Amino acid sequence: FGEARSEPCGNCDTCLEPPERVDGTEPARKALSAVLRTEQRFGMTYLIDVLRGGGDARIARNGHDKLSVFGLGKDLNADDWKSIFRQLVTGGYLVHEAEYGSLHFTDRARPLLRGEETFMMRRAMMSMRAVKEAKKKEKRGGPTVPPGDEALFGALRTLLIQDGREIVDRLEAQTDYSYSYSIVTSPLPYKSYRATMAVEPVDADHSRFRWVGEFEPDGISDDEAIAFTRNIYAMGIGLMRKTIEGA
Repeated sequence: FGEARSEPCGNCDTCLEPPERVDGTEPARKALSAVLRTEQRFGMTYLIDVLRGGGDARIARNGHDKLSVFGLGKDLNADDWKSIFRQLVTGGYLVHEAEYGSLHFTDRARPLLRGEETFMMRRAMMSMRAVKEAKKKEKRGGPTVPPGDEALFGALRTLLIQDGREIVDRLEAQTDYSYSYSIVTSPLPYKSYRATMAVEPVDADHSRFRWVGEFEPDGISDDEAIAFTRNIYAMGIGLMRKTIEGA
């Protein structure tokens, strides 16, 4: 009746007849990779459509039909993927964002995505076809998660600024057209900072670059922090423009 237990109760059906568990590591890693590649901005139904190569108009509009995870999960049906995502949530690997229902990583997600953990699933919640297909691919070395995704989430980078001081940022999400990061340590006036840089198509000949951030100021006012951040973005975009024009 709403009480949390850390030990089995010994009375319910689950405790008296525990369901058989199977290794669901590879499909779970694909699910996490889909969350990562779509920048942790979407819910379960959309992510399943991406994994199964669905025709949702939003997928093409967002450029997600170009992602390496698009269609990577065609071997499983939608119910199988729902089960996998739900068990990732109940297992503490993913959380629902309250307002929009998008799925986000927890600290537990990274070791599983990197293949450092095994994810055991309830057999009753995963079809035998799904289990067999996952084992076949593992044996023949078929594609599991896109190359590089194991190391993407949480990777740290150190940047030197002009006066020799360091900024350490952490990769939060990456796709072929976007990059999201947060600042771990820096001399900048932020208590917390997260931003996304993305290239978005405008038409056949033009694209738009978008750089947006969320931050909590440290020691300065909100207006001063906004002005400071805009100045950083202006300098960064200017350097990128010079690099592109000089290429």
